[in-house]
Amino acid sequence: MENTVKPSKQDMKQNFAINLAISNFMSTTVFGDASDETLERMYNDVDIRSAINTIVKEIQGRNLELKSKNNNTKLIEDINLRLSKVNFTSLVDWTMQSKWFRFAVTEILWGDNYNITGIKRQLRDYFDLRLENGEYVWYCTYDLKPVPWYKAIISVNDPDDEDYYGKTDFEPLLKIFAIKENIIDAVNSIVKKYGGVITWFTYNPDSSEDVLTGLIEDAANIVYLRPET
Repeated sequence: MENTVKPSKQDMKQNFAINLAISNFMSTTVFGDASDETLERMYNDVDIRSAINTIVKEIQGRNLELKSKNNNTKLIEDINLRLSKVNFTSLVDWTMQSKWFRFAVTEILWGDNYNITGIKRQLRDYFDLRLENGEYVWYCTYDLKPVPWYKAIISVNDPDDEDYYGKTDFEPLLKIFAIKENIIDAVNSIVKKYGGVITWFTYNPDSSEDVLTGLIEDAANIVYLRPET
C-alpha cells in the first residue's frame, strides 16, 4: 500500500501554483540593465545603500591636510583661506556618486577676489559630452555652452574610448539585483493572491500515474507540489 500524504483540494491548488511560478522564474534568463533608473533603484536599495554609506563615511573621516613641496606656509594659508567655505563632507559624497552613476558634477561658486564661496551639486541631466576638434568637451545642456574648467568639478569613473561617460561600480551587481527584484515581485504577487501563510505539502514521487495525474488536474490555480525527501 502506497504511503502518500492526502492534501485537501485547496492545498493542492495553492501548492501546485507556487511550484509553477518558481519553476517558470528559475527557467527564465535574467539580465540586469544599467539604465539610470536601475542605478537609482540600486543606490536606494537598503542593503546597497548601507554599504555605500560605510565607504563614504570612511573617506569623509580622513584628515585632509595641504602640504607644499618647499614648505611654503604662506601659500598653504592662502589656499586654506580660499577653500574655507567648501563643505568637504558634501564634496566627497557628491564626487563619490560618480562611482555608482558613472559621472558626477559639482559646481564651484566664486565670490570676489577669487574666493570660493561654496559648492553646489548639479543634476547629471544638465551635462553632456560633445566632440570638438577631435576631443570630447563637457557642455551644459540648458545653455548650450562648454563648461569652464574653473566652474565645476566633473568626476568621471574610469572612462575609456568606449565609455566616455564612465562606468558604474554597480556592474557586477546588476544581474543579482535584477533577480532580487524579480523574487520580491513574485513573492509579493503570491502573498497578495494567497495571503501571508502558504500551506506546503509533500507527495511521493513514486506514486502511481493516476494519483499524480489527479493531483495536477485538481490543482488548476496554485502553488507548490514538492517531492517527498
